Amino acid sequence: MKTNDEIRRENLVLAINRVRTAAKLAELTGTAAAYLSQIKSSTPDSKSGTPKTMGDDLARRIEDAIGESPGWMDKDHSGTDSTDQADKSRPGPRPAHVQWVGDDEAEILDAYRTTDEAGRERIRTAAKGVPRVLLMGVIHNKA
Repeated sequence: MKTNDEIRRENLVLAINRVRTAAKLAELTGTAAAYLSQIKSSTPDSKSGTPKTMGDDLARRIEDAIGESPGWMDKDHSGTDSTDQADKSRPGPRPAHVQWVGDDEAEILDAYRTTDEAGRERIRTAAKGVPRVLLMGVIHNKA
């Protein structure tokens, strides 16, 4: 039987796949990409010598970042079809407020989420009043 640390380590890989990079997951969770890498690879702690593990707080932040309910990081998802591709690593139904988006939509969301408030306001202002069909044309390089 797998330990909770092993399950969380495997689910960390799934979470990274969902957002495409460890750096992106680190950004979304407010932690360092190097730390996620150390957890993922079971890097021994320099003081204790025991492998780095994920605490409850980080597990909850990861769940929140990928749109999963609390406790998802603690459940074994190895029996699901969760192979190497991000779309395949999304087992089970999503909460009603979470929708998976295409790459172009994700790029816009990423820009919105990673900019400061002034940048978000500029994005909102640019999108207001633009007919949806024109906005979609711009997004898809057709306008």
